[in-house]
Amino acid sequence: MDGFQDETKQVDEVARQQAPQRDDQDEASQAQVSAAAAGGDAAAQARAGHEAALAERDARIAELEGEISEAPKTA
Repeated sequence: MDGFQDETKQVDEVARQQAPQRDDQDEASQAQVSAAAAGGDAAAQARAGHEAALAERDARIAELEGEISEAPKTA
């Protein structure tokens, strides 16, 4: 065998060793994408809950402001 053939064998061996690593990396990437998608749903739900809480707070503030504006009239 000449040096070129030995080098080709080494390259082939390295490629075979790296193939399982690439598969693991692909699976990890897919898991991250799935987690991000699930996180997006959770974020949307949290945002909706937060907006609902803000709407309730604003309604309560408006109610209290109404009571405050009526107080001098009845005093």
